[in-house]
Amino acid sequence: MCNHSDIPQEHSVEEERNTVKNCNIDSEIDWKIIDQLHNAVLNFSKNSMNAKSIMFTLIGVIVAALLNNERAFGCSEKLLLIIIVILFWLYDSFTYYYQEKLRSQIDARFHSLRRRHSSKESNDEFTLPDNRSSCGRVWRSLFWNYSILFYVIILVIIFCWH
Repeated sequence: MCNHSDIPQEHSVEEERNTVKNCNIDSEIDWKIIDQLHNAVLNFSKNSMNAKSIMFTLIGVIVAALLNNERAFGCSEKLLLIIIVILFWLYDSFTYYYQEKLRSQIDARFHSLRRRHSSKESNDEFTLPDNRSSCGRVWRSLFWNYSILFYVIILVIIFCWH
């Protein structure tokens, strides 16, 4: 239901109909924007998964080539693998940052819809936690997401390899 507090007390049926119509159009636009933002988040997520598979393939090819030549892992080979992992880590952090940024924009649209329709029930099932600030987004994307464990394990394996 739309919030009818915007309608003046002395109003005609036509004015009320226009206000409700504008409210529905604004809501429809918000839902379309939410759909587009959600698709963008999904694309970033797919790109992140593709990058991880490319990284695994690249590391596998390099290790297989070194083992095929019966060469020991020297400093230059380890450095090459470390650089590859760090570059993919930075790319993954980039995609995570923009996923989170787009999710916050989706969240703002949900709050806008809730205010517009003055929903009495407070259902925060689909919104981000309120304590999640945008100022720490860069650090969260670099160091405080679950993908980090993936890169740390790979780096530990590279450093421990003889």
